[in-house]
Amino acid sequence: MMGNKFLSFAALSGFISVAFGAFVSHGLQYEFSEQQINWFDIAWKYHTFHTVALLALGWFISATMPQNAPKCRQTAVNIIGFSWLLGILLFSGPLYTMAVLGTCSIAMFVPVGGMAFLFGWATLLVVSVRSSFARRAMR
Repeated sequence: MMGNKFLSFAALSGFISVAFGAFVSHGLQYEFSEQQINWFDIAWKYHTFHTVALLALGWFISATMPQNAPKCRQTAVNIIGFSWLLGILLFSGPLYTMAVLGTCSIAMFVPVGGMAFLFGWATLLVVSVRSSFARRAMR
C-alpha cells in the first residue's frame, strides 16, 4: 500500500510536469519574459527530477514489500517521500505561479520548498549510512 501511494503521486506529478512543459513550450513561451521563462525552467527541472525520485522510491517500496520491512524503514520512506512532495508543492508550485502571473509575491515559499527537498535527501543519506553500518556490524 505504501509503495502504491508514492507510485500514484509520481504518476500524477509526472503527468502535471509534462502538461506544464507542453503548455509553456507550445502556448506561452513567446508571451513570457526571460525572467518568467527562467522561473518556469527552474520549477520544471526540480519538479521533474523529484518526480523521478518519487518514482524510484515507490519502486523500491514495491520491490521490498515482501520482506516485511521494519517500522523505522517505513517511517523513513514516508519522511523522504512526503518531504519531496512538499518540496514540489512549495518550491516548484510558487515558481510556476510566479512565471504565469509575472509576480514575486509568493517567492517566500520557494526556500521552504528547497529545504523540504534537502530534508528528504538528508533523510535518505542518514538511512543509507545507518543501514550500511548495521550490515557491517552484523558480519
